[in-house]
Amino acid sequence: MRSTTLVLDAGSRSVRAKVVKHDQIIRSAFRPTPSTGDPHGVARHWDGSRLFAYAAEAIRGAVDGLVVDTVIVTSQRIAVVFADENIDALYAGPNIDARGFLAGIDLETAAGDDLWAVTGRHPPIIFTPARWRWFTENDESVTAETRWILPLADWFAAKLCGRVATSPSSATDTGLFDVAKREWSPRLFELAGIDIAFAPPVLESGEFLGTVTDRAAAETGLAPGTPVAAGGADSAFALEGMGVDAVGAAASVAGSTAPLEVVTDSPIVDPSRRAWTTCLTHSKRWALDVSTGEAGIAQRWLHELMGVESARRFDDIAAKTSTSNGAMFHIAAPIDFSDLELGSIGQIRFRRPIVQLGPTRAELARAFFENLAFAVRLGLEWTDELIGHGRFHLGGGLAESSVYPQILADALGETVTTHDVHVTARGAAKTARSATGHDPNNGATFAPRRVAPRANLDATYETWRDELDRLAALAPRLGQLVTQAKEPNERR
Repeated sequence: MRSTTLVLDAGSRSVRAKVVKHDQIIRSAFRPTPSTGDPHGVARHWDGSRLFAYAAEAIRGAVDGLVVDTVIVTSQRIAVVFADENIDALYAGPNIDARGFLAGIDLETAAGDDLWAVTGRHPPIIFTPARWRWFTENDESVTAETRWILPLADWFAAKLCGRVATSPSSATDTGLFDVAKREWSPRLFELAGIDIAFAPPVLESGEFLGTVTDRAAAETGLAPGTPVAAGGADSAFALEGMGVDAVGAAASVAGSTAPLEVVTDSPIVDPSRRAWTTCLTHSKRWALDVSTGEAGIAQRWLHELMGVESARRFDDIAAKTSTSNGAMFHIAAPIDFSDLELGSIGQIRFRRPIVQLGPTRAELARAFFENLAFAVRLGLEWTDELIGHGRFHLGGGLAESSVYPQILADALGETVTTHDVHVTARGAAKTARSATGHDPNNGATFAPRRVAPRANLDATYETWRDELDRLAALAPRLGQLVTQAKEPNERR
C-alpha cells in the first residue's frame, strides 16, 4: 500500500507544505513568514499569533482535497518557540536571532568545557539558553508565562495534534541537549536558569505523536484524526532523503546555507571545535557537522547585484567558461569555532565579500561556485582528521544547478552523487511512513545521478586556501580598525 504524506517545512523566510507520494512531490504550496526586528540590530522574531496561520494556509493550499495518510513537520535548526500552556507562541525566533549574544558569552564562561563536551556546539550566542537569559533580563512577561520550550518543528506539530514532544535531531540545536545520551541535560538547564519541566518529552523521529485535532483540521483542511509523526531537523531529514546513513557517508545540503555532514555511529566530539556533533533521525546515528557558510542566499545576492534575473540564468553565465581566471570569492568558508573572535568582522564573510576585481561575468559566476566547492573541500579535510569519508552526496537547491555539481566533483577529485531540491521532504516522508506501519522504502522511485570529476582544481584550491588564511590573519586587525574608527563618533 502506498502512503501519502504531508510534509510541513518551516524555514527563515517561508513555510512550505509538500504532499509526497511514491517518493514524488505531487503538490506543494508555500507562504512567506516574515520575521521582524531592528534590521540593523541582532534581534529577530516572528509574529507568534500569525505564524501558525501562515502554515495553515500553506497546508490548505497543498492538500486541497487530497487524502493524506500521515503528517510530519521539519524546520530550520536552532529556531525556537517559547509557548504557554495552550501551546500559543509567546516568542518565536528564527535561527538568526542573536539577541542573547552577551548572555551567551556569560553562559559559556559559567559552563566552561561542559558546554562543548555535552552539546557539541559553540558558541552559545544564538541557542536557547542565551535567548532565555535575554528575556529574563528584558521581558519577564514572556518567561513568566512560558510552559514549553519547543524547537520550531515541534511547536508546529504540537499545534496540529495537541501533544508536545521533540526529537533528538531537533533538540540537538537548543544548546540544552546531551548529544551523546540523546536526552536533555539537567546540568545545562540549571546553568541556564531554566526549569527542566519546560522541556518536552523526547521521541525518535517517525514515532507516532498524535492525531490532527478538530480545530487544526478546520484551519488546515487536513482530515481530523490524521496521524502526526514526530518530526526533526531539516538537514537530518535531507540525509535520510539521500539515503546517507552508512558510517562515513558525507553530504552537503546546499540550500540557503550548505552544512556539511559526515555520518558516524557514535557521538564524536571534535576536540578542535571546528565541527559540531549532531543527532540524526536514526537512534544509532550522529553526524560531524561543519558550517561552510551561506550558499543560496549568497547566490541570490550576487546574481541580483550582477543584474541576472534568475539562478538558472546565473548557471548559464557560469557555464560559458571553464576557468575563473584568477577571480576569487571568500563568501563561503567553513567556520573554525575554536578561533572565533566574536568582535571580528573577518568571520562574517558573506557580509564582507572579498573578490579580486577585473573578471568577466562568466568568470565571476564560476568563481562563486568554486568558492562553495572549496569550502566543502576544506570542511571535509577537517572531518577526515576524525573519520574518513566515503561516498559523497549533494542535495538541496544547488544540486539542481547545471554547473555546481561538476565544479564540486572537480574540486573534491571524486564522484558526487547528486540528488535534488526535495531531499528534505522526501526524507521526512520516508521517516513518517513508519508512524502508520508502512514500509519506509515502499514507493521509492527517485534516482540520483553520479557526477564524476573532469578537471583538476588543486592549484586553484591551494591559492584560495592561501588567501583564506591571509584574510583570517588580518581579521583581528580589521576588527581593531573598525573599533578605532567608531570611537571618535561615539565621543561626539
